[in-house]
Amino acid sequence: MTAGPAPAEARRVAVLVHGRNQDPGYMLEHLVAPLDLPDVAYVLPAAAGGSWYPGRFNEPRERNEPWLSHALDAVDHALAGLPAERVVLAGFSQGGCLVADLLARTPRPYAGAAVLTGALIGSEGDATEVAPLAGLPVYMETSRYDGLGGARIRQGDPPEAAGGGSARRARGGGRPRAPHPGRRRGRRPGAAVVSR
Repeated sequence: MTAGPAPAEARRVAVLVHGRNQDPGYMLEHLVAPLDLPDVAYVLPAAAGGSWYPGRFNEPRERNEPWLSHALDAVDHALAGLPAERVVLAGFSQGGCLVADLLARTPRPYAGAAVLTGALIGSEGDATEVAPLAGLPVYMETSRYDGLGGARIRQGDPPEAAGGGSARRARGGGRPRAPHPGRRRGRRPGAAVVSR
């Protein structure tokens, strides 16, 4: 699914990856609409059945195969033909985990990335080693309701794990579990990553 101007005509292209039991419409409602950036094209891949892989992100990778490989291929397909330097890659929940994993495995010179309630995929010691992400701006957000402990967020924070990126991490308090473009006290850091 796509939204906004044609990618070739847009100032920036955001590839947004939804979470478990969701679809691209969820991302349109909870992320695209609040951002209100009309000069950004949105590409929203969809998981068959609403989930990218059956297990939890912190299980051994092989338990989520072959679905995990298919999910990463689907995100790669959504990125095909788009110049990385104009792309912001973002994901929520399962989508955030896929984005973190993709950044770790195949770093590209993206314009930015956002990992919203996500972390690296795999069990302790099984998660992907993070490649250098020189200068990549990354925004990460979670809340106390997300079930990701602070240590797991730090482990899933690509720039801090690899060095060379510029990370901004936020942990919200009482908000419902949904992707938020970083609206706190009148600021929109999530929007800043997309609109750079």
